[in-house]
Amino acid sequence: MKTTTTLVLGLMGLLAAACGGNAQQGTDPGETIQCGSAELFSATHDACGAMDAEGVAGEDGITCRCHLGFKWNGAACDAIGGCACAGDDCGKLTETLEECEQSHTACNGSDFQCGSPRLFSSSHASCESMDAKGAGPGCRCVLGYAWNGTACEMLSNCECEGADCDKLTQSQEECEQAHASCGATTPRQCGSMELYAARHDVCGAMDATAVSDETGLGCYCFLGFAWNGTACVSLANCACEGADCDKLTQTEEQCEQAHAACAEASSTFACGSAKLYAAQHDACTAMDAKAVPDDTGSSCFCLLGFAWNGTACEGLSDCACHGADCDKLAETVEQCEQAHAACL
Repeated sequence: MKTTTTLVLGLMGLLAAACGGNAQQGTDPGETIQCGSAELFSATHDACGAMDAEGVAGEDGITCRCHLGFKWNGAACDAIGGCACAGDDCGKLTETLEECEQSHTACNGSDFQCGSPRLFSSSHASCESMDAKGAGPGCRCVLGYAWNGTACEMLSNCECEGADCDKLTQSQEECEQAHASCGATTPRQCGSMELYAARHDVCGAMDATAVSDETGLGCYCFLGFAWNGTACVSLANCACEGADCDKLTQTEEQCEQAHAACAEASSTFACGSAKLYAAQHDACTAMDAKAVPDDTGSSCFCLLGFAWNGTACEGLSDCACHGADCDKLAETVEQCEQAHAACL
C-alpha cells in the first residue's frame, strides 16, 4: 500500500511539473498592437535613440498592407506598416511625419523627406548656388524649389540632401522673389501666373522665347502670346526665357489690344485664333494666305484652315497664317467649297 501511494504521488509530481512547464512557455507570446488601434499613439517618444517598433505579419503569417504610423530610427522618421506593431515603443508612434519630426527636433537627424515642413523652415537670400539636391531610390515627389546660382529649379525625389535643404521654397515665384536682387533672368515655367504679371504695349518686339527644359526635352505646354514687332505670336514649350516673359498675354485678343496703337497692322494670325475665320472669301481669285513657321523657323503641326487657291480648296497647316486673306479661311473643306461653288 505504501509503495502504491508513493508511486501515485510521484506521478502527480511529474504531471504538475509538466503542466507548470507548459504554462510558463505560454505566458510570453510577445506584446503587439494591431494596426488601426489608438494605442499605437498613446505615448510620446522624444529620445534620440532608435525606437523599438517593427511592423509584423499576422498570426497566420499573412502580411498586411496597413500603415501603422511613423517611428524614429535614430536619425530620421520612418513610416512602418504591417498587420501589427511589435516592440517596447509601439505605443509611441505618431500619426504623421511632422509629429514625429517635431518630437525629435533636438536630435541631429539630417534627412529632409518629401512633404516635411522642415524643407521650408529657413530662407536663402544669397546669390550663391544652394547646397540642395534630390536623393533617394526615385520617388515622384516634388520637394520644392532651389536657387542654382542663376535660376530657380525644381527638386524632386524622396528626400533632400545638402546644407541648404531647409531653405527650399514651395513655389517658383517665392524662390524668384527671394533672389530678385541676383540680377539673372530666370526662365518662367509654363503654368506660372508670373507670365502675365506685367503689360507690354510698345511696338518693339518682345524679348520672350519658348525654351525646352534643362535636359533639352520639349513640352506640349502653351505659354501665351507675345508681340514680335509686327504681330502677336503664340509661344509653347516648357518655359519662357527673356526679359519680357512676364508680359505675355493669355489670349491673342489681349495681345492685339495692348498693341493696337502700333502703326503696322497685323496680317499674321496664329494657329488657333478665331480671327482666321472672321470673314468669308467667295471670289474666284486665289486667296492671299500662306502657312508660315514661327519666328525661330520651327514648324508646327497645327491645322490653320482651308483656303481657295484659284482652282480648289487646300488645307493650310503650320504655326501661323500670313497674308491679306488670313481672316477668310474656312474651318472645313466643305465650307470652303460651298463659298466657292460658283467657281467650280
